[in-house]
Order: sequence, then structure tokens, then C-alpha cells
Amino acid sequence: MATKVKQKHGGAINRFQKGESGNPAGPPPKLLSTITAELIAAHKRIAELEALRKPAIYSAAVIGSFYEWVERVEKAGGPTCISGIAECNAMIKSLRKNAKRADELVMKPLREAIAALEAKP
Repeated sequence: MATKVKQKHGGAINRFQKGESGNPAGPPPKLLSTITAELIAAHKRIAELEALRKPAIYSAAVIGSFYEWVERVEKAGGPTCISGIAECNAMIKSLRKNAKRADELVMKPLREAIAALEAKP
């Protein structure tokens, strides 16, 4: 540990013992290493964003298009296939019943995650 040595003029200086550094944190990083570290961090963040964004966008598009299809079928007067009317009606009723739940559990968090990742600098 550095020892303070009093001077004639009233001040004091720090005398370091042999092998002791005056800067315990070490020298400041060089500009190139700082830039390199920032680029590596930005690249990792972009990779994470791309890894999440593509599947999220595709999932949101598939779920959204499925509900659009249901709306088109209902607008056209319901299912028209004779053999599958009962199954189709049951599926449409189930989708309508669970639309709010799917939006709250899947679509809304997905949209929020995408927006949050795109908003990060």
C-alpha cells in the first residue's frame, strides 16, 4: 500500500512499495479494443434479434392469416363443404371462442417482444 511522505512545503506525496501500481485498475483500454468489443456486442445483439424476429414474424403471420380465413368463411355464409360442415363449424366455434385467449397469450406478447427488440439501440 502506498505510504504518504510529508514534504518540507507542507504537502505529501505517495510512495509506492516495490511492485505496487499507482493505477490498480490498470491502463485504460486502447481505442481499437474498445471499438472491437462494441462491434462484437452489437453483432451478438443483431444475431439474437434475427433469431427471434423471423420465427416470431412467421408465427404471427400464420396465426393472423388463420383467423382471417375464419372471418372470410363466416362472411361467405359459413362452411360450404357438405361432408365437413359439422367439423368445420366446430373448429370455427372453437377458434372464435379462443380468439381472445390466443391474442392475449400468443399474439400480444409476440408483438410486444418484436417491438421491444426493434426499439433497442
